[in-house]
Amino acid sequence: MDINKILEQNKIFFDSGGRIGKRANLCEADLSSLNLRGLDLSSLNLRGATLCGADLRGADLSHAKLINADLRNADLRHANLYRSDLSSANLSDADLRGTNLYGANLRGANLRNADLRDANLREANLHDVDLRSSHLSGADLYCVDLSTVNLRNTDLRGVDLSSAELPESTFIIVGEKYFISISHGEYVQVGCQLHTIAKWRQFTKQEIANLGGDSILEFHHRLMKIIDFYCKDGECIE
Repeated sequence: MDINKILEQNKIFFDSGGRIGKRANLCEADLSSLNLRGLDLSSLNLRGATLCGADLRGADLSHAKLINADLRNADLRHANLYRSDLSSANLSDADLRGTNLYGANLRGANLRNADLRDANLREANLHDVDLRSSHLSGADLYCVDLSTVNLRNTDLRGVDLSSAELPESTFIIVGEKYFISISHGEYVQVGCQLHTIAKWRQFTKQEIANLGGDSILEFHHRLMKIIDFYCKDGECIE
């Protein structure tokens, strides 16, 4: 498949008002591992397309239809996905650092293990998205609804969630010695360590020291108070 010729004919089609050229239809096309870096793919129909491992760095995919597209391991660094439709797309392990996802429809998408550091997710639809084990450091989540998002194991360090709507029983604790997040009332992340509440309670002093030395060992007592406050009776934290 000569993607450049397809895109050239598509441009001619629109520039001529449909008189000449050919409108591109890449629905269910196999574009795996192709070099699509910097290409204008805006408004294209890529529904169900396979783009596994494709190089899409800096590509313009604004308003593109990528419903059910397979973008596993795709490199989308600094790509423009402004108001694109990525509903039910598979973006697991994709590199989305610095990507513009403003207003994108990601409903039901799989973003497991995706790297979203410094991505723009303002006004994006993240309903029922799987963000497990993804990296969100520096991402812009202003006014984003995360209430139905699976955030298990997600790296939220450095993310401003002050205006985001979080899932029920999910808390981000700031101002402590370590970054702390409590998700679904079951998992607690302290720095880069994520364990169930039960596991945090069961750790011996030696096991805690092995996680992060004397520093985290000294903090463990306060951590237990924080967990009790958010997950038990709401007792005061001294």
